[in-house]
Amino acid sequence: MLRALKHFSRYYSNGPRIGNVKASTIPKRKNRPWDDKSIPSLEDFMFQRKVFKLYRAIVRAANQAPDKLMAKELIEYAKGEFLVSKNVSDKHEKRYLLSMGQNQFRDTCKGIGFSFPINIDFNDIK
Repeated sequence: MLRALKHFSRYYSNGPRIGNVKASTIPKRKNRPWDDKSIPSLEDFMFQRKVFKLYRAIVRAANQAPDKLMAKELIEYAKGEFLVSKNVSDKHEKRYLLSMGQNQFRDTCKGIGFSFPINIDFNDIK
């Protein structure tokens, strides 16, 4: 009975407590970036790295262009294409979009006169 009274008085006499501290005085936990999202699988993580690698290569190649207006247009176009396909969930479609992006980047580099700086292996993407 005494144990039940201690429990009752601890939570209802002066409000809920954690140890000797009132629960209302403890700051709430800040949201962390991974709280709302599920952690990606290793395969998804590796695929994401390849997408970032292609995007960085596009930006680096565009920044080497002698014409700054053309560089800005290339970066804006690439950014738009990546944002359009951001919410694709099918693995095969993602793989297709990445290979098309690489081919389009390769063709653009050839048309401008740049060398294609990266080689992405698609064989390990399932």
